[in-house]
Formats: sequence, C-alpha cells, structure tokens
Amino acid sequence: MPRRSARFSAVEMDAMPGGPGVFPTVRSGAGLQGTTGTRSTLGLRHWVLAGLLTLGFAAGCTSAPAPTGPVVALITIDTWRLDHFSATHTPNLWALAAQGERFTNAWTPIGLTTPAHVSMWTGLAPWEHGVEGNNHHGYVLDGGVPYYPERPAHAAWAKGAFVSAYPAGPEGGLARGWTVFEGPQSGERPGDVAVAQALAWLPTDQPALLWVHVYEPHGPYVGDGPDDVARYAEEVSRADALLKPLLDELTKR
Repeated sequence: MPRRSARFSAVEMDAMPGGPGVFPTVRSGAGLQGTTGTRSTLGLRHWVLAGLLTLGFAAGCTSAPAPTGPVVALITIDTWRLDHFSATHTPNLWALAAQGERFTNAWTPIGLTTPAHVSMWTGLAPWEHGVEGNNHHGYVLDGGVPYYPERPAHAAWAKGAFVSAYPAGPEGGLARGWTVFEGPQSGERPGDVAVAQALAWLPTDQPALLWVHVYEPHGPYVGDGPDDVARYAEEVSRADALLKPLLDELTKR
C-alpha cells in the first residue's frame, strides 16, 4: 500500500473588505507568482485568505486502503482579517499553517468575490481576464480565457466545487470545467453546508480537484457579542470550526 503524505501551503493576503484574497498561480517548486515564499513565517497584514492543500502519496505501508490519486483542495474564505488569524481565533487553520509553508507577501488584485476567484483560477489580473466586478454586476468570464479546472492534464480527474455565496457561484463563468458545482442561487448559505457536500462527494477511486468556499465571516455579522467587532471574531472562529471535518478528512487521505 502507498503511504499517504500531505503538503500544506497557507497563503496570507492583503485583501480589501468585501472579497477574498488571491494567489495568482501555483507552480511546482516556485511558490506563488508575485509573492515571497517563506516557511513558518508570521507576517502581519490586514486581510487573509485560507490556504491550499495538496495531498500526494509516497512509498510505504498503511493499514487502510489509500485513494488511487492525489487530492488538490483549495479552500477560500471571504473577508478574513489577518489580525484574526491566530491560535486563539482559528486553531485549526493555525495548526494547518504550522505544518507547511506560508506565503506572507501576496495581495488580492481586487476586493470583490467573483473577480478575485477568477484571478485565482486563471493566474490573471482582473484587467487581463476581463471580470472586474461580481457576477451580479453582469460580469462573465470569457470562454476563451484559459481556466485552471479545464486543463487537459485534469481531464480524468473528478472536480467538485462547493461554494457558499452567489458571487462565488456558477454565474460569471466560475462553473467551467467542474464535474460538480454546488452553490446558492442567491445570497449566501452556511459554510457547513458546503463542507458537508464536499465530504459526501470526495472520491476515493480517482484523483480529485476540490474547491470549498466559505462565506463566513462576511457581514452582516451574526453572534452573541455586543458589537460588530465581537461578532466578527465569532464568525471567524465559526468558519475555522466548520472547516475542521474537511481538514481532518483531507489530512487522513
């Protein structure tokens, strides 16, 4: 049996309110385009995006059957401030970052959900891929722009996207190339719904590309705190907690 091994990368971002951060392109051995890659380095910036998990396989033995291919999983979190990325606010994602590499010199090209995610999946800035506003603003990715899930190298992969807000949804071109794409038809939905769908879908018999998008802690903020500052912190911790089952499953694989 092959022994499973995991490589984790956490990406810290400067982003703007209203949208996630972005890493343009992931290249083997090259870190992030336009970023400085450092191992276990803490850099304080204003906004943050979650991370990338690449699960591969190494020679060895294990007591349980192993999946027959790698899982590449992208987890994105809207409007997450870097000063709320800590062992206190986000213990699960903090532990994930400690296991791998963190890129502390990366910025989103735009503080809007749809174009920022298009930049992630194309490696292009908004003025290059043409999506300069959210899908509900009428922007749609042109079919001629190369899109990562459509890469021929992944033609035989299972590809599942599970998003939590309409601006990350299929309208706007983000559904291209995915075998399964699940998201709300309007507004937002709890992130644990997307996580549950991802866990139910995740295959064990072929390589898989997975995208899970969590809208917590985007406003309006919900919680027991006396003000938005406290309720925002609660939503950050809620996002971290609801991602734990997915992180645990991916780590086991």
